[in-house]
This record gives sequence, structure tokens and C-alpha cells, in this order.
Amino acid sequence: MYRFLHNTSVCWERPLQRIALSVIPQVSRLTSDERRTAIVIDDSPVHRDRSKKVELLSKYYDHVTGRFYKGFTLLAAVWTDGETTIPVDYRMVASGNEDKLIEGPHAGGVGKTTAAWRRKSARTEKPALVLQMLSSLKGTAAQAKHVLFDSRFTCPSSLLDIKALGYDVVARMKNAHTHYYRYKGQPLPISEIYGMNRKRRGRAKYLLSVEVEVALACRENNDQRSVCELFYAMCNEVDDISFAQAFGSMMEMFAQLLADHLHLPEEKLGEAVNHFISGLPAWIKRKLPLSMCES
Repeated sequence: MYRFLHNTSVCWERPLQRIALSVIPQVSRLTSDERRTAIVIDDSPVHRDRSKKVELLSKYYDHVTGRFYKGFTLLAAVWTDGETTIPVDYRMVASGNEDKLIEGPHAGGVGKTTAAWRRKSARTEKPALVLQMLSSLKGTAAQAKHVLFDSRFTCPSSLLDIKALGYDVVARMKNAHTHYYRYKGQPLPISEIYGMNRKRRGRAKYLLSVEVEVALACRENNDQRSVCELFYAMCNEVDDISFAQAFGSMMEMFAQLLADHLHLPEEKLGEAVNHFISGLPAWIKRKLPLSMCES
């Protein structure tokens, strides 16, 4: 079994894709034709911290834990209809930077073998690998209208290439000062587009979708440009209340509770509240307004 799994002549991506393409039509029959489908692209760390001589072993930085690790990055593409998620393709990625490569290739990368293709693919830039995976899914059962990924892949040139393949992108854009997007007839950075569109308070975070024209700031006006739908997450949360306001609200609830259940007169109620405040630690009293401490 181990010799079979370590066989470099087996292209494991093809069996996975064939199984997925045979399962997706069966799943699609169980849902409505109006249900929207999408391809989700994401990368995940593959830790090999105890390894030393693994081929193409690399040093990566994990943005979740804030630490460096030894291993690889798994770039995966999954098909989803909102309820069911089916993996359709993947790439095991190593670092393309020689300084971060702990162990080099154990054989040459020249040739048409599966091992040579995998070594070359492992050191290819992720945006190029995303285009390869999306191209391989065109015209298959896994083809979808939308592609979802995070801000790591939202380079304007990549968005234009993905749009040329016939996909619409759903992503959160990077706020880069060199990237402008034509919105309402004006080239604007992401920060200004955020400021022009605010979500309603107390509602879900994802309320706004805007259609913009993707263009690099360094392009000339006569360059060809493409239009794609980019969805922005508006998250202007309600301002946090101060400690004094929160404590005052709690004291009002406490006083109302005493009045409803103990039926105390106002004088006795005031004495109970003052007695409670006087027994608070000094660091809490310093954060309360003077009128509350003297009441």
C-alpha cells in the first residue's frame, strides 16, 4: 500500500476529478435548477514540522497562528451548491523562493512524466495554478458561474484572466493604493467605495454588491478593460458603549428588579443602590461618573 501511494507515476488529481464529476450530476438532480453553484478556491497549510528530507519541503508563515512551519500548502478547488461541498481538484504547492526551500527536488524537472509535472506545478505561482484548475473545469459537470476566494488571490490581472474564462468573481478586494476600480463612472480605490456604501445597522454583514470595472492605476485610458461582478462585505459595526454606560444600564435594571419584587419605597431603594456602589472596588469607582458615585 505504501509503495502504491508513493508511486510518482500516478496522477492522483485525475481520479479525484473523475469521481467528483460523476457525483455532481447525481447531487444536482436532488436540487432545484434555480440553485446557484460556485467553485471555492482556498489554500490550507500542510504541516511536516518533524520532517527534514522530504522533497521540496518549504518554510511557510501561518497567518492564523502567527508562526512559521515546515511543510507545504494545499491549494484546493471545491464545487458547492450551498449545501453540498465536493472537492474537484487540488495542487500541493511548495515555495518558489530558494531561501525558503528546505529540501530541493530529488530529481530533475525536465520531461513529460507525472513526477516532473508535479515538481514544476509545486513551484508555480498560486494565481497561475488557480487559472489551470478553473480551465480544466470548463465544460464539465463542475462548471459554475461564480468563483469564490479570499483576498489573497484578488490581484486585478488575475480577476481579468478569470473573467476571460467566463467566471464571475465573489471576493473581498485588497485595499491597495495602486489599484483603482471604476464605480459610478469614477476610478476609485476600495477605501472610497467602502465609504460610499454602508450597511444597515443590526442586519447581516453581507448586504452590498457593486459592479465595478477592474483596472490597474498604471494602465493607459485606451487599454482594454473587462467588467466583472465583485461583491464587498460591508461591516460597519455598531459602536461599543462605554463601561460607564453599560454599568449605568445594569444599575437601572437592578433597581427596577428590586422595585418590582421587593416593593421597596424610593428612599430605601436609593439607599440599597448607594450601599451597593459604595462597596465596589476603587478601580471600578474611578471609571464611573461622579454623579453616579455621589447618588
